[in-house]
Amino acid sequence: MKACPGIKIAILLAVAFVIIAGAAPARAQLTAGAARVEITPEKPCFLGGYYMLTERSVGVHDPLHTRALVLDNGKTRVALVTFDVVIMGGVMAQELKELINKETGIPIENINVQATHTHSGPEGYYQEFGKYPKEYDPDMKNMMQSRALQAVTQAIARMQPASFGFAQFPLENQNGNRHDPDGPVDRTAIAAVLKDKDGKPFAGFLNFAAHPTVVPAGSYLISAEWPGMFASLMEQRLGGETAFLYLQGAAGNLGTGATGTRIVDGQTVQLDDWQKAEYKAELLADAVFAKLPEIQTAADIPLAGARRDFEFRVRSRKYFRSFEQSLPELKKSIQDDPGASDAIKERRIGWLNDRYGTEKFMSMLIPTMKRVKDGKTATTVQALRIGDLALLAFPGEAITELSIQLRRDLAPRSVAVLGYSNDHLGYITTREIFNQGGYEAGMGLCFPDATEEMAAALLDMAAGLFAN
Repeated sequence: MKACPGIKIAILLAVAFVIIAGAAPARAQLTAGAARVEITPEKPCFLGGYYMLTERSVGVHDPLHTRALVLDNGKTRVALVTFDVVIMGGVMAQELKELINKETGIPIENINVQATHTHSGPEGYYQEFGKYPKEYDPDMKNMMQSRALQAVTQAIARMQPASFGFAQFPLENQNGNRHDPDGPVDRTAIAAVLKDKDGKPFAGFLNFAAHPTVVPAGSYLISAEWPGMFASLMEQRLGGETAFLYLQGAAGNLGTGATGTRIVDGQTVQLDDWQKAEYKAELLADAVFAKLPEIQTAADIPLAGARRDFEFRVRSRKYFRSFEQSLPELKKSIQDDPGASDAIKERRIGWLNDRYGTEKFMSMLIPTMKRVKDGKTATTVQALRIGDLALLAFPGEAITELSIQLRRDLAPRSVAVLGYSNDHLGYITTREIFNQGGYEAGMGLCFPDATEEMAAALLDMAAGLFAN
């Protein structure tokens, strides 16, 4: 029986629809996994955040971990790796990225390696900073790298269908400007979550900026401080084998904001330093955990990464001598300022004195650094895209003014500013803070022109990632 023309047309249209539907790209299903592995040193070590201490650790208050979070959208894979240590050495980070790339195929520009900046973690795993640390222990570095690789491979083995989302919100009373009590503070928190196919949170991260300097240095105990305590609390609340990362922000001049009291059974209780750290971790975990159920997530998100390597000049002994010779005139100009109160004058002179002390230390340290050649060194800045979130990473202790400026420049885009990532240049300051003085102004390798170049590179890379 011959089919009538109408039926033929209907059949052709149906076939065409099937062909077109089959040719249409399927929506990519995000997969993700997370893992943590302990990296607590097995023998006594110097504490990395307290160079003035001359004795080694005497015990462990709480364990240190490396944590990994891996996301894959079917086209691109991204990995975030954190360590409960004070800084991230550039050599260690680059070697680790190469190991991860070789083992897993994740592009190096898509791997971020970051320190949480606990001052009560070890030193000795980095070697490119000359006489800092007091000793270099290659076994420690190798242990940390191998366990971080283990965390990444475990995270990949645990990958499951997932959806990703984040919330941006202020965290009040959790940090403050330690350089200038009247200065700016970035209180922006970004909590990101991964949910399984049933909508249950199973991993994520918090990006926030504050110094982990609460626990007593004189105890000589290893500790992950409140960032590690926070991460452990989140993992306990999520249940199972997982990891929740703390991504330290631009905390260069931000204090911790830890409170010294809490209310227990209606009574105000004074806290010791360990209790302050634990309470701060609890407050952060409460705030973040309460946000997770309301965060809208998506299972089809863009992932991308970019990095930029550049060379810049470092401070020299000649520069320090020039600064030293200029101090009397700089102090006189402050004293002669008719518009400044005596208190303001005292503060500004104090900033110059603080900078002088750290500049003097750096002038002796920098010539011993293997990374410095012909008065220059090199570093890396990195930008990542996870969904609608931009992650911009500085190689050192970026100050809060930089994160405020980057957020302003990229508004209304949501931006997680990461410090202590991929390398360590000491403090990374603005031109204003550099000229003003203070501890932060002196304790770094680079001049403000390098800071400005880094910020410009981050903005440019972010624009490129979100243009595609």
